[in-house]
Amino acid sequence: MRTRVNASVPRPLVAAVVLGVIVVVGYDAVRIGLLRLSTRDAAQTVAGEAARSFYDSRSADVALATAEKGAVDGDAAISDHSFSVAADGSVTLTLVKQTTTVVIGRVEKAWTSSSATASSTYSP
Repeated sequence: MRTRVNASVPRPLVAAVVLGVIVVVGYDAVRIGLLRLSTRDAAQTVAGEAARSFYDSRSADVALATAEKGAVDGDAAISDHSFSVAADGSVTLTLVKQTTTVVIGRVEKAWTSSSATASSTYSP
């Protein structure tokens, strides 16, 4: 008589592993979604501060310095060559922010990286 060995993995363990994977990927997706929202808000704020600074000083260099300070304070950076001041005092810039993720940022080929960009124009 032959004894049959049941080598299958218990269902609760499989369910726990699947649930764990879903939670980690969901956490990363929420982090990236919040990153995109905060980047857009930060870009609008920084552009507004720079436009007000330009209005007060009439200097694009002072406006750029204000924008860079605001970006650094918000853990962001202004994208190269994206800052401009129009004749009417409108400021346009692109802000870049990054976040840490558990999985998604490490598998960049499978999905987007864990950074976000947002452009904003503010007219005083």
